[in-house]
Amino acid sequence: VEAIEDTPSLELDEKTLRRRRGRERRGKPIGRYLMCVSVGDGVTQLAILEGRALIEHYVSRPADDANEIHGNVYQAR
Repeated sequence: VEAIEDTPSLELDEKTLRRRRGRERRGKPIGRYLMCVSVGDGVTQLAILEGRALIEHYVSRPADDANEIHGNVYQAR
């Protein structure tokens, strides 16, 4: 897979980068987490976001036994 990009790379200042990285307390990330689930024809996608940053992304298809999402999804605080 090769990315094709027509726009030049964007340089961000250190303050913006620090803000986007998120906060930590005692070495563990704190912040708002959001789990997004999309179910379509033959594919289920699950994304976990911390603020505006994508932390994890799973794609499950019926033919992929290794990437199948097992279990239940719970909403918690």
